[in-house]
Amino acid sequence: MSRFYNESYYLKTPFKEQMCENSPMTPDKLNVSGKSNVRNSAIPLLLVFCILGSSLLGGFATILPAMADSSIIFTDSNSTSVQSSTDSTSVTVSSNRSTANPGSSVTFTATVSDTSSSPTTPTGTVSWSDNNARGTFSPSSCILASGGCTTSYTIATNSPSTVTITASYGGDSIHTTSSGSSTLTINHLNPTSTTITPNSAVLPSNRTLTFTVQTSDTSSSPTTLSGTVSFNDNNNGGTFNPVSCTLPSATCVTTYTSPANPLNVITINATYSGDSTHSSSSAISQISTSPVSTNKTDATTTSVTSSSTTFTPGSSIMVTASVTDTSNPSSSMIGINIVER
Repeated sequence: MSRFYNESYYLKTPFKEQMCENSPMTPDKLNVSGKSNVRNSAIPLLLVFCILGSSLLGGFATILPAMADSSIIFTDSNSTSVQSSTDSTSVTVSSNRSTANPGSSVTFTATVSDTSSSPTTPTGTVSWSDNNARGTFSPSSCILASGGCTTSYTIATNSPSTVTITASYGGDSIHTTSSGSSTLTINHLNPTSTTITPNSAVLPSNRTLTFTVQTSDTSSSPTTLSGTVSFNDNNNGGTFNPVSCTLPSATCVTTYTSPANPLNVITINATYSGDSTHSSSSAISQISTSPVSTNKTDATTTSVTSSSTTFTPGSSIMVTASVTDTSNPSSSMIGINIVER
């Protein structure tokens, strides 16, 4: 890219007439045409002095700021043009994968190259964008090191099917701006649902429960699931048999055995991992636990007395039975049955 400063800059001063016109090194005497880079040129000091001196004494002094990083072009004996010398660049964007799922991360690398005939290494900053695809970059811009830099892009859960990642190079003092892009294909996964039965239960005395898990594709066009369903009890110390099962299968069954001293409530987690076309899902079941009860029987003694030791057939006597809890005498008892024989 070129920028022209002080076009038609005339050396019409007494300074030129006295010092420069008689010099064999003036532009009109040298009949210079084309570009000569000030930073690298071998223009004699007197020639530069003639140009600058003339501009200071009677010409347009706007040539001075341009000289620091510019090229001088002598178009004829009465005019001088100043043209900036910047190298063109190109940006290449690469990634560690071309397809990914929503919510996952992809690494992108931008490489900036100097495309001039005498290339130098570009410096500066690269900014990242995704054309409003709602993803996030970390970092959103990066500083070039040896002409390249990287970022991590997290795909939005509601991302479009195709995302264009653009790296924009801001340029530096001797390199032009440029940009490059790469296309990322998003795998939109079918939603799934996982259920567990029973979803709540009381732990039996043998501390063992059997759970059944079902996972299904809940999209409008369901397909067969693959992947695994795994189980855990939040590290409460119980065991599952099996610890996971592989889909596709109509159901997944596991037997859970609680630890000897379980918590009051145990949470059972069943998690479907998802696959290349299906999202993950999970379900939980709550188990209530209680100590196993034991029935304790106290020892008792029974004594029987009667109102008479002899009786006549057809007559009545009073018989009294007394039962005593010898283990806990203060306790009361029920269920005494006296049978007359």
